[in-house]
Amino acid sequence: MFECRRNCGLCCTFPWDIKVTDEEADKIAEFLKVSKESFCGLSKNREGLLCINKKENKECFFIENKDGVFSCKIYEVRPGECSKYTCEKDIKWLKRYAEFKE
Repeated sequence: MFECRRNCGLCCTFPWDIKVTDEEADKIAEFLKVSKESFCGLSKNREGLLCINKKENKECFFIENKDGVFSCKIYEVRPGECSKYTCEKDIKWLKRYAEFKE
């Protein structure tokens, strides 16, 4: 049975967009001590909504993987879409996705 594990990072590799409000983008840029204009972690998606960029492997731009332990570089100011997310509602999807990635 699939159980959520802290720092597994699976939810940070979802293939869909993580939307960010302008206010959240400002907080992220301030947290990282960069200007929003020079900030490369965000871009607009096909619908014109501001989203977090993905790496080539589909991981979130802000996720770090150190020996299989994942941590978020912007955890303190992560977008609402991330902070409110719980994997409980996606258990079946996550289980299939985890098996596919292995």
